Amino acid sequence: MKESLVEGNILVIFEGLDEVPVHVDRSDLIKEINTLLERGIDYDVMHDKLTYSVHEQKDIHNTRDPTIGNRFIITRRIEGNYFEDIKFFIPRLTIKDMSNNALKLFCSSYMKCINEISVKTRRVGKESNIDQLYDEITQNKDIFHLTINPQLASGIAAVYNQCEGQLPEKRIDLYEKAIEKMIERLVTLYIDSPTNYLDKNFQLNTTMLWSVLQQIAEYLHKENIDELITELVDIFKYQAGLLNEFGDNSFRFIHRTFQEYLVAKNIIIRYGIEQSENMIYDSIHNKINISNWRVPRSMTFGILNETILTQLKFKNAISKNPELIKFIVNSETWLPLITALYGGYKNYKTQSSISEYYEIAQFLELTSSERAPFTFYYQEIWDRDDAAYSMAVHLDTKVAKEHWSKKPLFDKNDTYKESFFTNKIPELLQEKKSTTELTEDLRKQINSQKLSKSEKVEVSIALIVLGDFDFINTLIAQEEETFIKSFRNRIEQLIDILKDPIARWSSHISKYLLEIYNRMKANQSLFDINFLHYCRIYLSILANSGGLPIDTRILAEAVDNIEDKHSLYAEYFAFQIAGAANNFQYQVAVLCDKCISSSEPDQIIKSFLKISDTIQIYRPVRGYPWVTDIFTFKLNNDNDIPIALFNCLENINTKIAYLVDTVSETFLKNGCFNKNPELIPLVVLLHFGIISNDHDSFGIYRKLLPELVEKSDVKELLLERIQSMCNPYYKSRALYQLAEFYDEKSYELLNESFILTKNIQEATLKFQILEKIFSIVRYKEVDRKFFIQKIVDELILIFDDIDDLHNRIIASIRLSFYGSGEFRKKYLAIAIETLDRMNEDNDKIKLIIKMKPLISIYDDLLIKLNGMIEILKNKMHNYFVKSYYGRILFTETLQISQSNLNLDISQNLENENDNKQIVDIPNYTELRSLFVLVAQLHDTKLVIDKTDDIDQLWINLFKDTDNQSNIEKILNIDLHDEIFLAPQIATIIDELMQEGKEDNISMLFPYIIKPSNEVLPIIQRWFTQYDNSQIKKLSALLLAEIKHIFEPAVETIIDLLDRAQRLFQHPERYVQKP
Repeated sequence: MKESLVEGNILVIFEGLDEVPVHVDRSDLIKEINTLLERGIDYDVMHDKLTYSVHEQKDIHNTRDPTIGNRFIITRRIEGNYFEDIKFFIPRLTIKDMSNNALKLFCSSYMKCINEISVKTRRVGKESNIDQLYDEITQNKDIFHLTINPQLASGIAAVYNQCEGQLPEKRIDLYEKAIEKMIERLVTLYIDSPTNYLDKNFQLNTTMLWSVLQQIAEYLHKENIDELITELVDIFKYQAGLLNEFGDNSFRFIHRTFQEYLVAKNIIIRYGIEQSENMIYDSIHNKINISNWRVPRSMTFGILNETILTQLKFKNAISKNPELIKFIVNSETWLPLITALYGGYKNYKTQSSISEYYEIAQFLELTSSERAPFTFYYQEIWDRDDAAYSMAVHLDTKVAKEHWSKKPLFDKNDTYKESFFTNKIPELLQEKKSTTELTEDLRKQINSQKLSKSEKVEVSIALIVLGDFDFINTLIAQEEETFIKSFRNRIEQLIDILKDPIARWSSHISKYLLEIYNRMKANQSLFDINFLHYCRIYLSILANSGGLPIDTRILAEAVDNIEDKHSLYAEYFAFQIAGAANNFQYQVAVLCDKCISSSEPDQIIKSFLKISDTIQIYRPVRGYPWVTDIFTFKLNNDNDIPIALFNCLENINTKIAYLVDTVSETFLKNGCFNKNPELIPLVVLLHFGIISNDHDSFGIYRKLLPELVEKSDVKELLLERIQSMCNPYYKSRALYQLAEFYDEKSYELLNESFILTKNIQEATLKFQILEKIFSIVRYKEVDRKFFIQKIVDELILIFDDIDDLHNRIIASIRLSFYGSGEFRKKYLAIAIETLDRMNEDNDKIKLIIKMKPLISIYDDLLIKLNGMIEILKNKMHNYFVKSYYGRILFTETLQISQSNLNLDISQNLENENDNKQIVDIPNYTELRSLFVLVAQLHDTKLVIDKTDDIDQLWINLFKDTDNQSNIEKILNIDLHDEIFLAPQIATIIDELMQEGKEDNISMLFPYIIKPSNEVLPIIQRWFTQYDNSQIKKLSALLLAEIKHIFEPAVETIIDLLDRAQRLFQHPERYVQKP
């Protein structure tokens, strides 16, 4: 050994520098290490011992030659500054988390060891599969997350062995078993040891150790610790392995979830004694608004003893009388009330399961290069070696899809709480009374001012469910903030709990809505809202609850109203084309083959243009965003293919470009190009601009313009064909389309297109063409500033010629995007004034809903719009605009008894000779009751607090850019959804940029994607107006996304890529080499 040290052939490992006990002088140790590093080792022959060399080293010995010299490794945990006093620069490496392969090797080795021990000890039982432990761990995502730590992995393996070859399904059971095992080891090691001194001083036992651990966990959420805990910290660190040190006299649990579990257990059981229900309630209640306690609160409910549930008086009362349960589930007034107060529906967390399923499925459908930006993120969640494989296995084996379509049925066994109404309600139910008497009693109680805070919350919720909405505003105005917080928290809790049963109704809702339509058709006078509004309410509630998209095609085929038909087809197209479906590209291909190819051109056009209005345009987490214009003109030419449809099709993801082929083929098949040959060059140019492997442009050329296939100079041939066109509207369109691809003649073509607009009679058509010329010239001919201004001036002049009120509002809104400040406000004010002149119909209601977020940054305009809303003649329109869907569903009287409705439904099914499904009579009562209840709760949440609505958050940002809490809320939503640059967001950012607030809002820019065509004037102004700024970089990326590529934008993007490359380099790597 001495010889090897002198010759430099030894590897010296200082393991666990951070574990040197506190009472040892670490400075002496560091001094020794420094001496060892700075001087070589010599051999003193006279004294036969090793000594330090007298020659000082300026560098670590032989650092540059890894083949000779003694080598040193010093290990420590990441936390702390233990290396700061070491004088030499030494390579510092961080040990990676336990890899998937390492975990697999550990698990197989562990299982082999278990099998060998079983053989040696002659334990009865068959030999275990060596992959069994690994398979169990990887199939449970919550447990798999813990195994990045070898210490935790070994603990989990021990639990697996202890539980006779299976892991607990719940995390809380795993923590219980793991900690139990560690404490068992401590008891054996310390308490049963003859040299144990702790037991004598503190009378320790297993119960006491549990309690101490719970106190340690609570200490880490508070700041207080006693002598016993201090004494035991080292034992829990070094012997039990539950704590880690991360600095002098500092410690924490090896994984935060152990800490959270112990804190939760400490709420329920202290010193081996179960706490009373009131004490548990007080502990939870005191921490209800502390974000740090969210997980411990959740775990508390997870480990509550079943005996608490057996003490529920209401549950026991209805269990004894099945007739009461039957009465409840058949009553549309009692059922929602009982559900709100006591529960009654199983929670499978269907909405989370659906979201997880589609997120994984969409990710797996991406190509390797498309997955690349997200791979690191998913490796941290799923698998450090092969995330995609683990995700696929999870999708096939663990996602409980069978629950998605399981009808939610009220079950007494799923009631989970108690209410102070319990003495009153069972009596009323027993006598089968209506809720009227209870409502009167609750009103008296709420006015008596004798209720405790928790009782007042219960009464308030009950009154909301029973339809007494008027008291809410008064209640909120009069009550103090602490009550409002408790009330809000209870509302949010109920909404969250009810998401599962609502989501499970999504598979059955179409048939229910079809029955409602038949009722409406039979007697429309009974209904104050139209069928489409009714559908939108149900779709909104489903979407907010995370349910599956609804197949609205069967509804679209059934309805007579043509506008409703187009809107329902739009809902169907939206979720299919926006990527919510699994096996996305195949589903779109089926959609093309089975639906679009057999549709009429008018239906395709109007349905596609309504997609921006849809509820079901689910934004895929890692999929294919599709943004369309919100403010579109009404169509006024039956033989036209409007500019808006071209905008819509141009924005379709290139992976499903065959959709554009199908639309064009359908138009061809239906004779559109025979009726209007002027459309041919426009459609050819549309296909000319699509570059995709999934697009057959030559197929369209052969059918529409066969001479184009053989022509070498395609652009020149197209120009010749365009020059022969007669209609100035279509010729002008064709010229600006060709200008996008014909760089040499782009200005010439755009100018000619502009001149031709003078000959277009219809002002709305002329306005739309000028908008397209403007957006193209802004990136093709950036320096033509005089020409650009001429276009804007012409837009302003033409606006005055638009007579149709709807189109005038649209033009006024779109014109507001061509300027900022007073210019924008002027045209938005004109839009409000024009809107006020419209008749109260569905078009007006839609425009109010669309405009409200856009004008909300202007207080005076918002006051005018709200005044308009308040005087709407139809009260249901007022509620609909405010999204008070609960009030609509509650007050919308169907004038049909439940028995008659279900009788008719059953008869209809018999008449159709459809034996596939028998309608369970209570089910439709339960469906309506649940949807009404959830809608009422959402209404209340809107009244209490509007700050979690994304539109309102952006308005709040405009009014106070320094509110970090508001910015965090926007980020939390947009980290998942990303932000389409819709008009409201674009105008708010634009106005804040004018105020010089870029630094306050630039943190949001990375999450903004895909602008709609209508806001291009704003983005183009950002690029040309702001130099060396974050907004210029954002605008370059947005213009590239919309396929507006030009040299300065490319240069900006390249600069961004260079910067990104530098950011992602290792600090010690040469930056020029990626």
